[in-house]
Amino acid sequence: MIVIELWLNHQKYEPDMQTGVITNYELNHDVEFPIRICDLTPNTHVGISIYDMSKQHEDSLLASTILDIFD
Repeated sequence: MIVIELWLNHQKYEPDMQTGVITNYELNHDVEFPIRICDLTPNTHVGISIYDMSKQHEDSLLASTILDIFD
């Protein structure tokens, strides 16, 4: 499962976007947050986390990264 978070002014924008269970290595999925681009702040960033759903929650994080939108 992949979880995508949007952060504005160091505060998490709700809701998170989740892909659900993915059974292959190809992610062909668009992610849209319910916010207008003009409402984003200059320091907006996106956090992406990938989880292994076959493990317990505390051991399931495989990878994560943060992307600056307006770098």
